[in-house]
Amino acid sequence: MKIDQSIKKSLEKRGIYRIFCAQNNHFYIGSTCSKKGFIARYRRHVEDLESKKHCNKALQATVNKYGPESIEFQILEIVPENWTPIQTRKLEQAYIDRFHSDPNCINMSLKASGNNVSGKSKYHQFIDLIKRLRSEKKSYREIARIFRDEYRLKSHWIGVRNYFLRYCNGKLGKESKYEDFKNDIISARQHNAPYTEILHSLRNSHPEISFTFGGLYDFCSHNCNIPLDRQGRSKSFLCAYHCEIEKLLRDHVGYSQISHQLNRMYGLSTQYSTIYYYVKNVME
Repeated sequence: MKIDQSIKKSLEKRGIYRIFCAQNNHFYIGSTCSKKGFIARYRRHVEDLESKKHCNKALQATVNKYGPESIEFQILEIVPENWTPIQTRKLEQAYIDRFHSDPNCINMSLKASGNNVSGKSKYHQFIDLIKRLRSEKKSYREIARIFRDEYRLKSHWIGVRNYFLRYCNGKLGKESKYEDFKNDIISARQHNAPYTEILHSLRNSHPEISFTFGGLYDFCSHNCNIPLDRQGRSKSFLCAYHCEIEKLLRDHVGYSQISHQLNRMYGLSTQYSTIYYYVKNVME
């Protein structure tokens, strides 16, 4: 990445910068609040682009196509040394608001120093990748790990799952690995078997397949037409132990201890959160 000789003396200052490509006129706007100044952000961009792991895919694609010497680091505005990071971000926001409508602006976020993409989710720029990985039967945990390792994106499997269900047709579809066991799962749920028991049964009978609690729950909620909300689940599963739970609560026993005692006395595999929701939704 090139730097104009005229701004080299200002690289230790802070403010707003632009990365510009003369080959296609694309540009990226950013800011730095670090005491190390512009030079720290410049080095970080260079490092990420050279390792092909830059968070901005459009900028990375530009460098991949035209080479690192095709882009130039430019200083748009230097802020006073006594400015706070909040003031600097507000100025960056003003620049983004001014230039974001320009088709050559490749900032993925409408917010300065934010993770939201186009006002939606940080996963929105990876929607095609998520669809492809799910079609390859990759678990949400595996997809989240890919985002962390390859894209340096703070990612959790629950966030990936929620985004997939909301923006990628909102269902798991026929490609789910649980589809082959649909009848067994429905039968087990109709007999009030908890998800943990079904999960252990699937793992023991098919150790070569990676089954997860979240995947099983999502498949049931979208494909099995069984009421699976926490209150309904608690009612169908814990009603038989209502008196026992009530007695333990009167003795001021915590939810975790109640879960432990029920599991030990009756061979169950319930979690303390299930006890909590049963008490809140059914008993109170």
